[in-house]
Amino acid sequence: MLSRMNSAFVVAALLVCWSASAQATLINVDFHTAGHSTEYVQTGAAVWGSAGDVWDTLSPNQFKYLPPIVCPVYALVDSTGAATTATITSLINGVYNGTPTSYASDEYSTGGTAMDLGTANLMTEYVQARSYGSSLNNPVKLEIAGLPANADFSMVVYGGHKYANWSTVFTLSAGNGGDTATTTGATRKISDGVGVAYNFLDGCTDAAGKVTLEFWVASGSSGNQAAFNGFQLDVVPEPSTLVLLATGLIGLLCYAWRKRK
Repeated sequence: MLSRMNSAFVVAALLVCWSASAQATLINVDFHTAGHSTEYVQTGAAVWGSAGDVWDTLSPNQFKYLPPIVCPVYALVDSTGAATTATITSLINGVYNGTPTSYASDEYSTGGTAMDLGTANLMTEYVQARSYGSSLNNPVKLEIAGLPANADFSMVVYGGHKYANWSTVFTLSAGNGGDTATTTGATRKISDGVGVAYNFLDGCTDAAGKVTLEFWVASGSSGNQAAFNGFQLDVVPEPSTLVLLATGLIGLLCYAWRKRK
């Protein structure tokens, strides 16, 4: 009886561990425009991840749409290259005199602010938001959908311009927790630590499994353009039925064991 109970404990514990690890999903996105003589595509680790990780590459041009034209929806893969249900699209591009505030920025020169070798491909290009004064600092809004509903997530957002101290504000919608973070853009070096070329956002997907993220030029920035180089999204869903069943099994076994004693 005791050996059977021990075996059941082990199986239940393994089910819990397997389910928790299997459901964590890391998605990497690098804003990159193809067609350069040298392609600058990020692979492997940045703040998170490991060698060999896959990154989704999306051109900043893919988000250059003016209302009423609707931006297409793009499918995302995870860090292993496996297909996911996650998608990304642009909801709002602020407009000034007919010019969208987000556009392709093919900054692939080694000049400008310094970058780390391992993440230079990530930091060379970006979607931009532009400011024309405090009353015209319109945010660019992106929506990530197809995620598990009501799931906790963390993001690393990368914001480093080729010009020093052109700062970016990132904000999650109130429905996702309303978190806000800023990158100073003093350099594009990940090694300079949090708040310089990258920062963290934490929140929760809404009931439809969506995340809405805005970015714009920070107050006090040295320039009128804000860079968004890419992001990493780590989603941890609510406990699955398997975890709940395993937890219930452990509880029943504990009860039976105590009663037997």
